[in-house]
Amino acid sequence: MRKHGSAILEQVNALQQFNRRLLEKLRPVGLAELGLREALGVLLRLWGESNPAVAIETTISSVVGEAGETADLTIYRIVQEALTNVFRHACATAVSVTIEPAEQPSGMRGSRGCARVRIRDNGRGLGPDHKLGLGLIGMRERILALGGTLTVASGDGGVTVEAVIPNGLR
Repeated sequence: MRKHGSAILEQVNALQQFNRRLLEKLRPVGLAELGLREALGVLLRLWGESNPAVAIETTISSVVGEAGETADLTIYRIVQEALTNVFRHACATAVSVTIEPAEQPSGMRGSRGCARVRIRDNGRGLGPDHKLGLGLIGMRERILALGGTLTVASGDGGVTVEAVIPNGLR
């Protein structure tokens, strides 16, 4: 009985650890505790420490974090996914992250303010036959579900990912 009890306990512990990792991927731990601005600061610092050869320039408006819980999570995920793509694929030496208030584009539903998130790198850009990967597709679906917009532009000077996300989505 002890043998089987120990085996069951090991399985339960392994399952709990798996669930924690899954939940952390769904909702970053620092976002709720620190707020969006600080959580982004931690994320950007970690990317900078693990990639010291790439200059990371950040401009984050002081009003960031007033967008609402859903919008904040979306902003965080956009930055996270875009930086993942930069460091995996772009061979960039510099990347800039800008988050600022934005006017609502025409055609966007409602009358809320918006946040503009722009990640620009100086890497090799996307090839002419490049298809969006799962990360960018997921990002686009998340943004469209909120009523926002996403554009991905590529050229000789790198890639620019820009999203406009409506505020006040709690």
